[in-house]
Amino acid sequence: MLSSIVAAIALVTLLNVILTIGVVRRLRDQHTVLESLRHQQPGPTVGAVVGDFAGAATTGHSITPKSLAGRETLVAFFSNECEPCRTKLPRFVNYVIQQQLAKHDVLAVVVGQERDSSEFVSQLAPVCTVATEEFKGEIAAAFQVSSYPTTVRLRSEGGNLVVSEIDVDLDAAAAL
Repeated sequence: MLSSIVAAIALVTLLNVILTIGVVRRLRDQHTVLESLRHQQPGPTVGAVVGDFAGAATTGHSITPKSLAGRETLVAFFSNECEPCRTKLPRFVNYVIQQQLAKHDVLAVVVGQERDSSEFVSQLAPVCTVATEEFKGEIAAAFQVSSYPTTVRLRSEGGNLVVSEIDVDLDAAAAL
């Protein structure tokens, strides 16, 4: 009787060791995958040169790299289908107002179905230049935007537009 209890405990212990080794291997595999993802930064990166694009503002003015060149520009990408965008939109508008940025120094691109963009456009138009485009549009592609909302600051460098800041801290103005 005692020997069968000892054998059962030994079997349970062996099974526990085998399962623990399996769990540790799985955690190491997941850690490797997470590490590789952490080093892949989606979207624009600081120092990246913005590609060529041609778009139109809701006012009809053309938007190209040349039209943004020569000054620091704040650019934001919102999707009208994105809940975090709805949360960030008022903070963005407030930031532009508090920083007293000129309307032509701020570009907001609303991505998605144009008929669904009116709510975003109406809030953004008083404080910045606004463009709308479909998903995978020319402007978002030039900036390498892959998630929304995205905010970047640009500078001109050697005739190119270069990303100088990503994920602009929109709460910085409120802290002053």
